[in-house]
Amino acid sequence: MVGLLGLSGSSSLVTLARGRRGSALWGLVAVVSAAFFACGGEEDGTGPGGGGTTNGQGGAGGGGAQGGAGGAGAQGGTGGAGAQGGAGGAGAQGGAGGTAAVCGDGVVEGGETCDGDCPATCPDDGDACTEEVLSGSPETCDVVCAAAPVTACVSGDGCCPAGCSAPEDLDCVVCDVRVPDDHATIAEAIAAAPSPGVVCVRPGQYAGDVAMRPHVSLQGYGPSTEIQGNVSVRALGDADPTPTSIRDLRVVSSAGGALTTCPVNQPACASSAALAGGTLALTAERVELRSTTQLNGTMYCATLETFGGGVQIVLRDSLCAGGRGFRVVGGLPATAVSHELVAERNRFMPGPGDSIFDPIEYLVNQTGSGTCGAVTSPAGTRVKATIVNNEFYRTDYEGVYTSKCLALTAADAAASSIEVRNNSFVVPQGVSGDRANAVWVNGVAGLFPRVVVANNLYWRTNANPLRGTQPDVMSGNLLPASDPFLDVAGGSLLLAPGSAAIDAADPAHAPPVDNRGVPRPVDGNLDGISLPDVGAHEYVP
Repeated sequence: MVGLLGLSGSSSLVTLARGRRGSALWGLVAVVSAAFFACGGEEDGTGPGGGGTTNGQGGAGGGGAQGGAGGAGAQGGTGGAGAQGGAGGAGAQGGAGGTAAVCGDGVVEGGETCDGDCPATCPDDGDACTEEVLSGSPETCDVVCAAAPVTACVSGDGCCPAGCSAPEDLDCVVCDVRVPDDHATIAEAIAAAPSPGVVCVRPGQYAGDVAMRPHVSLQGYGPSTEIQGNVSVRALGDADPTPTSIRDLRVVSSAGGALTTCPVNQPACASSAALAGGTLALTAERVELRSTTQLNGTMYCATLETFGGGVQIVLRDSLCAGGRGFRVVGGLPATAVSHELVAERNRFMPGPGDSIFDPIEYLVNQTGSGTCGAVTSPAGTRVKATIVNNEFYRTDYEGVYTSKCLALTAADAAASSIEVRNNSFVVPQGVSGDRANAVWVNGVAGLFPRVVVANNLYWRTNANPLRGTQPDVMSGNLLPASDPFLDVAGGSLLLAPGSAAIDAADPAHAPPVDNRGVPRPVDGNLDGISLPDVGAHEYVP
């Protein structure tokens, strides 16, 4: 206010001096003006960190704040604790800096976020979709914790970030019941789950046989979820053909088959599952089926034997390791049903032994026919097997064993087929005779379903690797003169550079992707023309 009045008075007096004559008035101007400037020079900056007026010292900074700048010709203010002193005015000294913050003195000073009780780790906020990130260190008392969103698609972390989905991130699966969170055992969880429903099984080893219920699916977290026992699908025959699924887990069986239509605790049952007109519908994806011990000379990955109903079985992106493979046997009822097997992008290989016997068996007959074709199946009966993009490694006898023994109506015959396409077959070194075949068609020419064998790659097999009745269609199959694989001794059936199988398949029978999901065709020999490759894998140069 003094400065403001002085400035106003001074201005008025100057005006007055210009309007009158006389030295007295000029002296008054000088006195008042001098008083004004003297008052301004004595005033320090006001408030923590305030700037000084002309010739006035800057105010001291508050805790952790910078000192105010000094007025023209005056010293800057002293900085608060841990902060910089204010700049000096023109021709004057800057203010002194504040005292340095002391970590551990019990006072949170400027530049500190904590003092003496700084965390070494960040506490979990309980949200699986955030990651707690710590910056700073306890030694400098500047620890800060922040929650960063999880963006990676990773199974087993409990989070399904935006843009992720199963199977890339199995946490995106919607679960109705969890093991062991909700129930200690898989059997208890299946019994308690709604139908339809999903039982999610966390990583771990779970001993004991499991009986599936219709439309109650099992979902694991990859091979780290392991069932040690048999999984019975005997009860899955149901009027509703919606499949029950088993996904992303490992089944290790010590008797019978990892998957079986035998009752629980009867791994070697003598009878097939009676479906009473229902449909046994099962989808197994990304599963490992392993047999570890021998039962009556046989270690099956799966034994699915039924009669009196339909079957819809899917085995995809999976591994079968055993002495014997995936066996599907069916007796058709006196009413029309659909009987179908899809086996694609799988690997079949030995378990504890040196070879695997009959990795895929698909044998369907008409109940009561007695001999092949003696009874025509009811109109509407459809029988179909699609065996595509599989690896058959170290097979003994044949990789695929099937039958051609049905009498079907013309319409049903046109809609029924057994297709063996773009598979890779490798037999052990030195085997011969029937043990070195790839496909056995046990049946009668002129009966059904029709059989297509196309674009299959053979190695170490007989020159003619087909046994039994000749297929209805054969095209694009190859038994090369030299090893076509990248590392067959090490178990890799990827194609080697320059392999005779590259760009050699019949496009009419090639699937759109290979065993790994790589799109077909690729111009593997770089001749400017993209053609599919023979066998389970497409070569990518």
